[in-house]
Amino acid sequence: AFSLRIRRLYTHPRSGELIGMDSRARTFPGGLRRFIQTRDDTCRTPYCDAPIRHLDHIIAWHAGGPTTAANGAGLCEACNHTKETPGWTARTLPGPEPGPPPGDTPAGGTRHTIELSTPTGHTYHSTAPPLPGTPLTPAPRSGNPPGSETGTTLLDLPLRPTDQPVSRARRQLLQRAKARKSGKRTAGAAA
Repeated sequence: AFSLRIRRLYTHPRSGELIGMDSRARTFPGGLRRFIQTRDDTCRTPYCDAPIRHLDHIIAWHAGGPTTAANGAGLCEACNHTKETPGWTARTLPGPEPGPPPGDTPAGGTRHTIELSTPTGHTYHSTAPPLPGTPLTPAPRSGNPPGSETGTTLLDLPLRPTDQPVSRARRQLLQRAKARKSGKRTAGAAA
């Protein structure tokens, strides 16, 4: 006798990049778990940078939410329990299609974003941190500010720079400093 297991894999129509797969499990399998932990880095609740202790279904599994990277979030224990109390809701915000960015632009698209609503009606957004190795500041874009007649170079800055916890920013700066330092040593050794 033989056993047959079928799993759907979803790829981007133009690039062939794997963008998702079916999982009927309630818990996040090992590879998916590591992916979400790497993507989220710390608790995804806004203004919380505690270590991830729980992987949470943004749309609850018992309510039909799939076990996928798009529907998963790393949360600390306290934030996960709080999110499950009455009046709290969460959802992912739609982004552009995954896959390679158009043209020659580096790392296009948007990062995984969650919208969290509290029982008091306040709404907060949490965006996954940038991947390691991405530029510290985005590339400048050309444009004319309102009321200006000359072209200027504008820098796309985040609207809320406090969304990135200090510990995460510090860790990324240290990683970039190490990379630069090792790059200088490598260049010096080659000479």
